[in-house]
Amino acid sequence: MRYGACYGPMRRVRAATREPGARATVVAPFLKRCRRALASEPMMEFPMKRFLSILITGMLPLAAQPSPDLSSFAFRLLEQAAPNGNACLSPWSLATALAMAEAGAGGETKAEMATALGFADADAWRALAKTRIEPGEVVVHEGGKNVKVPAFELLAANAAWASAGQAFAPAYLERLERDFGAPLQRVDFTADRARQEINAWVAEQTKKRIPELFAPGSPARDSKLALVNAVYLNASWATAFPRSATRDADFHLDARDSAKVATMQLEDDLDHCALRHCRLVSLPYRGHSLAMVVAVPDEIDGAAAAAAELQSRLAKVQWSHGPVRLHLPRFELTEGYSLGSALGKLGMEKAFDKASADFSGMTGGRDLYVSAVVQKTFFKVDEKATEAAAATGVVLGPTSAAIPQPRPLFVVRADRPFFFVVHDRKSGAILFVGRVSDPR
Repeated sequence: MRYGACYGPMRRVRAATREPGARATVVAPFLKRCRRALASEPMMEFPMKRFLSILITGMLPLAAQPSPDLSSFAFRLLEQAAPNGNACLSPWSLATALAMAEAGAGGETKAEMATALGFADADAWRALAKTRIEPGEVVVHEGGKNVKVPAFELLAANAAWASAGQAFAPAYLERLERDFGAPLQRVDFTADRARQEINAWVAEQTKKRIPELFAPGSPARDSKLALVNAVYLNASWATAFPRSATRDADFHLDARDSAKVATMQLEDDLDHCALRHCRLVSLPYRGHSLAMVVAVPDEIDGAAAAAAELQSRLAKVQWSHGPVRLHLPRFELTEGYSLGSALGKLGMEKAFDKASADFSGMTGGRDLYVSAVVQKTFFKVDEKATEAAAATGVVLGPTSAAIPQPRPLFVVRADRPFFFVVHDRKSGAILFVGRVSDPR
């Protein structure tokens, strides 16, 4: 083997570990070269083969493109869009759909969009567009033998539909296709067939969990562009809740009223943490790269204090690992939101203003504004798995129009309104965030 094929780029790879922006251009190609060397030279000496295998495994996290931190945005959005009751949002789906619009924004419109999501600069938008959540593989026993299967099922897709007569800048169309995999499709928004076509695409991408993103009458007849993101997740728990342990138990709807709900129970070694106003436990899905954080307020009426704490602390939690007993209701949520007002309160105002919106990067003129941002979600949790889906539409119209040590059992009892966050541990992407106030 020509050892220089792998040793040559080592200095550049070492520099890339200190420069996150170079990961995709330096680390990933280096790993590809190492894999090619392993595959092409079966007679390679064992010490070198072992060295390359360890090197590839150890450097895989460096090749992953980290997602911008959306934890603060997730809880600020939750507070504005759904301050009470059951709620489920997909920050990742919303941010991705907005990123397709941001790619054509300029001036103060562009700056406000970054402010609303908590992004410091344009690099965050680029990182978001490049974020990929890879399920990896796990070995399961099927049909009397061990087989490799994807750890979980995650489908994510983008699409763009434009009015037949609307012209767009070639550079913008190129970026939609290159960065988001969304080549432009032409439709007639004056006919209901356009809505049906978009909804059919969303239903297919979400396995019919989101059958209708746009209700009759939307997008508006004078719409010029609809940017849509769809996400579908089906993930089994790393350790399933024993079905035999599920019992009806009291769930405190508020300080006065309660209801009997089917409540699951699991005892396992898990990541957990006690904050000032709530207790957290992290439930890994099969493969352990994806997890759901359950956050239960200490007080029955303590959801507001817990949400404020999670907004600022979730990304900085110092987890402990040890024995946990978790009581968690089974629940299923189907929610829908018009997010224009919520985004405006978070600082994204000019994009919705016909007189101020600047999406000149799309058309070369200031003739478009965001007329609507809608999202629909589905989220189901049971003893075996989580199934979830989300779809987000941004519509633009014309401006003229560690190893555990013995410790006491950490008990988390979700018997009151609680929060959940599904996130990718490798990239940090937050797929879903929500509140369960009534699991019935």
